[in-house]
Amino acid sequence: MLGLKKKLQEVGISQSELSRRTGMHYTTVTAIVNGRLIPWDGQKQKIADALGIECIDELLREVD
Repeated sequence: MLGLKKKLQEVGISQSELSRRTGMHYTTVTAIVNGRLIPWDGQKQKIADALGIECIDELLREVD
C-alpha cells in the first residue's frame, strides 16, 4: 500500500473527496493513490495542498 492511501485513511478523506479538493479527475486521483500513475509536480502540489502538508513525496512510497 502506498503511504498516500494510508494517509487518506488516517485523516478520513475519500478518494472522491481528494478529487474534489484538488480539482483533478477521480480516475487520475485513483490511479495516483493506487500507485498506477506517477504524479507530475503540479499534481503533487495539489494533493499536498488538499491534505495540508508540505510535500507528498514520502507518501508515494510503499508502507506496511
